[in-house]
Amino acid sequence: MFQKDIVFYLGSEKENGFSGVIAENGYLLVLEVDEGLTTKEGREKLAQLKDSIVTATITKLSDLETVISEKIKEYNFPANISLAVGYVKDMVLYLKTIGE
Repeated sequence: MFQKDIVFYLGSEKENGFSGVIAENGYLLVLEVDEGLTTKEGREKLAQLKDSIVTATITKLSDLETVISEKIKEYNFPANISLAVGYVKDMVLYLKTIGE
């Protein structure tokens, strides 16, 4: 069985934007916004997105894509986001990326 030893993200904080990552319990979310999102807002939106994915029933990639699309609209993410979401279930990695 695979186990992660370390997770890191080589992003940098933006002056008028946000870069952040959450990696825990089979979930990896990386969010980067060049402008229009403070650090506090970015952390809140990233946590909201993670909570939505954790509580969703995901059995295939399209389920993950649907949850992400709906929550981006619901939580009013800026249009210029770069997002990567990884979710491991039953030894399958579901991966969705948006933007760069």
